[in-house]
Order: sequence, then C-alpha cells, then structure tokens
Amino acid sequence: MMSWSQAATFYDLVMLVSGWHRTQARFGRGLSEVLDVGCGTAFLARTMGPGYVGLDLEVAMLARARGPRVVVGDAGRLPFRDRSFQTVVSTGFLGILTPEVRAGVLLEMARVCRREVRVLEPIARVTRAPALALSRNPIQLREFSAAGLDARVGPPVYFGLYAPVVARPVRQ
Repeated sequence: MMSWSQAATFYDLVMLVSGWHRTQARFGRGLSEVLDVGCGTAFLARTMGPGYVGLDLEVAMLARARGPRVVVGDAGRLPFRDRSFQTVVSTGFLGILTPEVRAGVLLEMARVCRREVRVLEPIARVTRAPALALSRNPIQLREFSAAGLDARVGPPVYFGLYAPVVARPVRQ
C-alpha cells in the first residue's frame, strides 16, 4: 500500500483531474480565520485569505504547500488554544480515520473553534456507498453530537459520495 509521503508528488494533479479541488474550493469559499485539519498540500489556502492555517502530520504533503501557514501536528492533539479559530474545516481526512481515532479529532476540532466546524466527508445513510471514495469509514451523525457539535448535513456532492456538514459547538 502506498504511503501519503509517496503520494505527495502526484496528489494535487490527481485531485485536480478528478474534480476534488473544484469541490473543495466551493466548500471553503468565503471562510476566514480557518484551521484546515488534515490539510495535505493545503489546497484550500488558495481559496481563503491570510487567516488560513493548515495542519497535517505528513511532512511530504506540507512541503508541497504553496505560501500558506502550515503546521506539522497531530489532529488528535491540536497545538492551539481553545477557541483559536472562527472556523475549523476538514475535507476528505476524517473518513480515513477509524471511528475511535476520529472521536478524539472531532473533540479537538470542537475545542479550537469559536463558530463552526465544517466537514466534507462521506456520511453514513446520506451519501452513496464509499466504495469509490477514498474514505474507508463514513461518519455517523451521532459522532458530531458526541463531540459536542450540533450538525446540519447538506445535499451530497462530488458524485454523491461526500456531504457538506456545518456543525456548531453546543457550549453550556
């Protein structure tokens, strides 16, 4: 199986040709003061302003980022203070994690956001079977509420495989 480090050299070309970059751009348009969790090559930085910060654990992917502020870090232990970002996004990352690991990542995303968490992933019982998607583990909606997030799912996009989710922290 190929590693993300090996895939880094051709990742952006494949994502461009497949239409994924176009889908990401529409999803991230108009956002500011953003943390992009699992950013890979930080493509979303091209559609966002100077308030963009990308985080990924894979150095080879981050080395291909052009210009944005990127941080090497673990999504399960985000190196930022509580409520550091207006919006936290993740596109095509959470679905490659096991549900157990993803639970901690969603908690961290909720912790560092002030306004909303936006996710673009296969969602169980909303999107088509993920056999054609990179994701191996579609997200269950209950995972958002377990992380203290009130989630709203939009209509499926990208061949019906992914769904946009906007989730707001439920804070007491």
